[in-house]
Amino acid sequence: MIEGSAGAAGAAKTAASHATAVTIYGTAGIGLVAAILAMAVVFMARMPRSPKEWVIGLISTVVSSLSLGSAVVVKFGLLEWVRVPDPFEVWFGVVAIGGVIFTCGLYGWAIVRWTFNFIHAREGASIVD
Repeated sequence: MIEGSAGAAGAAKTAASHATAVTIYGTAGIGLVAAILAMAVVFMARMPRSPKEWVIGLISTVVSSLSLGSAVVVKFGLLEWVRVPDPFEVWFGVVAIGGVIFTCGLYGWAIVRWTFNFIHAREGASIVD
């Protein structure tokens, strides 16, 4: 075996591991940004009534963005969008996955808001009602 070819193979492995790390951290970063944007849109569209509702909305939006968004990405195999050799295509795949995560956060907040409205409408009612 030629000594130079072993060095080239090692360099290729190192480059591949760095590219994988960038893709992983890029996807995680876009997911976090999408969760924060979903929270911002929700709070600007419909302001919470109390600080308690604001905190619960914040937590539920971020958790639903990340958990439901991750489940959708894994279920439909969307990670293949970022496993392409072209960095330009990877960027569009990461942004598309961020859009999926963003959308999942909006659904999470809607469910929490409907729950709050249901509870507030029946606040003085007995358990039979």
